[in-house]
This record gives sequence, structure tokens and C-alpha cells, in this order.
Amino acid sequence: MRILLVGDGAREHAIAKRLARGATLFSVMGRKNPGIASVSHSSFVCPAIAVEAIGAWAIRNRVELAFVASEAALQCGLTDALADAGILLACPTSAGAALGNNTLYASGLMEAAKIKTAERRVCRNETDIRKALRSLGPAVVKPAIRTEARGAMFSEMDFRSAGELAAHCKKLIKRHGAVVLERAATGNVFSLQAFTDGRNLSAMPPVHVAFRRNEDDKGALTEGMGGFSTGALLPFMSQNHCDAARGALAAIVGQLRRRGIIYRGALCGRFLVSGKEARMLDINSTLGTVEAICNMGSLWGDLSEVLFSVAQDNLRHAAFDNMASVARFAVHAGYPQGRQKAETIEIDERAVWDSGASTFFESVERVEGSYVARGGRALAVAAKGADLGEAGQRVESAMAAINGNLRSRNDIGVWRKGRG
Repeated sequence: MRILLVGDGAREHAIAKRLARGATLFSVMGRKNPGIASVSHSSFVCPAIAVEAIGAWAIRNRVELAFVASEAALQCGLTDALADAGILLACPTSAGAALGNNTLYASGLMEAAKIKTAERRVCRNETDIRKALRSLGPAVVKPAIRTEARGAMFSEMDFRSAGELAAHCKKLIKRHGAVVLERAATGNVFSLQAFTDGRNLSAMPPVHVAFRRNEDDKGALTEGMGGFSTGALLPFMSQNHCDAARGALAAIVGQLRRRGIIYRGALCGRFLVSGKEARMLDINSTLGTVEAICNMGSLWGDLSEVLFSVAQDNLRHAAFDNMASVARFAVHAGYPQGRQKAETIEIDERAVWDSGASTFFESVERVEGSYVARGGRALAVAAKGADLGEAGQRVESAMAAINGNLRSRNDIGVWRKGRG
């Protein structure tokens, strides 16, 4: 099968490696990811929003099935154009993808489905902001339209003063017409991903993601510094928590179907474990980056067959092994504040292989035979093991084989009660 993959980060690198095992892979990237290119039959470097150019290239290459992982491409209507060209989709159309882009729309779906969520307020002016903060106390600030990778911020941790918090909220209102304030709660957070054909759901093992830059979950929020999966329940979860999360994803798909939208593709929901409850915090219309790296490494069988079954409305349930997975990002020293200059890094690929780990490129390019990290998150290192200790040790060994002005969190995969 000839499959198109759209996206250029570590998430897509992990997906590409799985797809290339059972399909002829064609990839579209905004910037050339050497890892994706190396497993692709053909690649096209092109902005993800260049719908006509991508569509024409896919038709010329006789692509049969598309999996669009890039949020920007999902939002700009690329999947609608590919479907009009007769290409099967294992990803949502723009109508379905709106749940990952529009916080207000996603909140409405959760409310209609009676899913347990955090208490929230939609604010459209300064008065709304003051009332919401008085009512909610410590709050999570979310943009109504998700244009920023690190959109959510916490009033108690990410702002130096009430004035700075208010200014940020007003900036988001000016940009999007509204801002969402959500009551902050304590507890541990996990992600649950699933494939769906619009009726049936196939869930993946839950993943814990570390979003703070520094050890012990301190420092600035990032797109994700890494995470882990045990291959089954996470240390802070019960089966009831997992069942509730799966039920919430199924309820979202059902609500969309009742509105005339058949949602096909992947979903990624984030949930807070608080006591016996699992409350839904967020949902995305594609796979998460850290989550995809962990889940794709544990997938049994052929990913292309699963995606084909999604597109054919005949979901083939994906199976996963029960091994633990750990993924850690190596990032520029100044990440996530400001811009970092491009730097050459050295990767002893044989040593990484010998350690039992794999690398997934996020912002690494190949220039004149060398690897160059362009800034932000450079690459992820991931490994599996019989338990978290073994998987984490393999990642640590592989990290020692990467030289450059990069840092990573060395506590990812080391679970201690109370971390979240």
C-alpha cells in the first residue's frame, strides 16, 4: 500500500518507522527530517498548509491512503482536499479536527457527552477574568484557539504577578475573542490515545508525560520533555481510571457522530487522576509526540493495516506488548525561552543501537554529513525494557552517546509517589 504521512517532527519519525515496515511510504515535511526521509520511498519538502501542492504531489505518486499527523495540516483543510481526490483517510477531516484546535468547541462536546471535567469559565473581557479568578482560585489559562504549542499556563506557577496573568489573558482575548480559565487541581496526569473508525475505538497503553523543563516537575512549561509507559496501567492509576478515560474518548466520537461528523483517525486525551475519578483535561485530534514515541515502539503488527481498517470503517484493533517504555528529549540549553542558534551535534549511532535505544529527530537536519540541531527540542531517545528501570537505563546509556550543547531531564521514568 502507498501511504502518505504529513508532518516533520519526532512524532512523525516514530510513525514513519512503523509504517515503512509494511507499506511504501511517501512523506511531506515542512523541513527535511533525515529520519523520516531515510525510511520514505519519496519525500516532498513543502509547507504543511500548501494544500494544492501536496494534493498534486500525492496524486502524481498514486497515494492510496493518507495519515496527516501535523496539526497545522489538519486545520487548513488538507484532508478534505485529499478525500476529494479519492485518497482514503485514516485521519479526520477539518470538521472533525476542530476538536483539537478549538478549546471552546471541545469543551462543548465534553459537556454534551456529560464527561467529568475541571470547572471552567469562558472569559471575553477583563471583568470576566476578575470574576473567574475569584471564583476558581488557582487556575489554568487556555487559549480559545490553540495556536501555541505551549498554550496552557498555570496562574500559580507561570506568572510572576496578578498583573502579568491578567495581561496574558487580555492578549489571548484580543487574539482569539476569548480565553478559558479552568480550576487547577492536584493529582497525576496521563494521556490515553486511541484509533477510531467513527464507531469503534481501539485504545493504546496510557502514557505519563513530563511537561516541565526541570527535574521534579519544576521550571517552565514545554511541549514535553519526555514520558513513560509501563505497557499497562501507570503506577498512580486503577483500571477504573483507564476505563473512564476510554469511555470519554468513545463519548466524544459518539457526540461527533450525532452531529453528522464521522471521526476517523487518532485521538489523544489528557486526564487527571484525582481520588477515584479521572477527569478529562484536554483532547487533541492527532497523536501526542511523547505518547506516539512510547506507543509506536510497543505496537505489534502492521500499523498500515490498522490505518487501512480505520479508513474502511472496519477497525482492526491494535495490539501492544506489555513492556515498559521511556522517552526523553534532548533540548537546547536555553529551551523553551527565546531562540537558540543552530549547533552541530554528534551521535554515535552504533552506541545508541548497542544500548537498545532509538533516536527520533524533532529539529535535527543533516548538513554536509553532520547533524545540526536547529533549536528547541532536538531529538528524543526512547527504549523499552522489562520494567521502567531497565528502559530508563537504556535511554541513559544512549544519551551518553549524544554530544552537543543539549540537556535532558534525568528523572523521566523514575516514578516517585506525588510526582505529576
